[in-house]
Amino acid sequence: MKNATLSLKILRINHDKDIVFKMVDDVIDIIKNSNLNYLVGPSETTIDGNIDELMNLLSSIMNFVKESSDPVFISSQFYYQKRGITPLEEKIKNK
Repeated sequence: MKNATLSLKILRINHDKDIVFKMVDDVIDIIKNSNLNYLVGPSETTIDGNIDELMNLLSSIMNFVKESSDPVFISSQFYYQKRGITPLEEKIKNK
């Protein structure tokens, strides 16, 4: 059951936009390969799943990002509701 949402923002401290965009694209690929529902926004990506899946995904992303030689700022926010959440598709459909 989907009981959590993760909002994730990654900022690589590098002034070369091509390097920054490459890292963001690679992280989005990790999210895509997780087979979880996600929505890429202009400043963050939001992912639905159960809390354990999302924690494992965040761990995978952190393992990838820590290989970077540049400083990286990662902001993650979790919304958790034991009885389940409204899926992203439904939230978007109602707008």
